[in-house]
Amino acid sequence: MRLWKTIWGILLCLGFVLAGRSEAVDTRLQGVMFADYYIVRGNGKEENGFRFRRIYLTHDLKWSDAFSGRVRLEAKDAGFNSDQKIEPFVKHAYLRYRKNGHALYMGLSGTPTWNVSESVWGYRSVEKTL
Repeated sequence: MRLWKTIWGILLCLGFVLAGRSEAVDTRLQGVMFADYYIVRGNGKEENGFRFRRIYLTHDLKWSDAFSGRVRLEAKDAGFNSDQKIEPFVKHAYLRYRKNGHALYMGLSGTPTWNVSESVWGYRSVEKTL
């Protein structure tokens, strides 16, 4: 419950900041889905269908060269051996301040570990082993 209050508080503050600015704000809304088609055969019974592994919905905002923000929702599948349904959760909800090659993140930000491996290899494998 406390997490939801924090998230709504951040979104409310973000709304006030956007409403108070008269100049244009650069916004970008995007989504990505990873899905599989599967077939299970055996015991005279066949199952097939599509299964979503992961779904992202991202909203990026940029007020100036110094201030930007992101809200990202993620929905992740528990796998074939689980009866749980796919549930969305907030992955990122932050404001970022950049100055002189440094960045300050305020809120729920991503792990900085993956940025190093992705910049070297150009991608991160599906299983997140790097």
